[in-house]
Amino acid sequence: MTARVFRSALRAMHRTFAESAPARWYRHDGPAAGDPLSITFNAAYVQLDTDGLEVTAPQPRATCLVMEAIAIAPERARDLDSLFANRDFLLIDGVRHDVESCRADGYGSCEITLRRKTADA
Repeated sequence: MTARVFRSALRAMHRTFAESAPARWYRHDGPAAGDPLSITFNAAYVQLDTDGLEVTAPQPRATCLVMEAIAIAPERARDLDSLFANRDFLLIDGVRHDVESCRADGYGSCEITLRRKTADA
């Protein structure tokens, strides 16, 4: 499979599984109103072992196409692993999710690790 065919398949997959209402990306160096961003959201949970006690903790993740994020913030194209800064946040279905980190996969997609913002956090 050529890289061009793979990128085309990746775009088709993202369109198929993307959230029906786009998220809003609020960048610390961007406009106050934020920008709409098409993402695939996974409100995942992980098992943690804390002093012998197993608990379930949220670990939400979002995936977006790098080219869509760069179209919104072209000045961030220099370092794709810093495309989403940890001072940014995404508003997904009316819930704020702070960006913890992001990682470009080298194939045109970026995985964003999020932290759900609660009233007491």
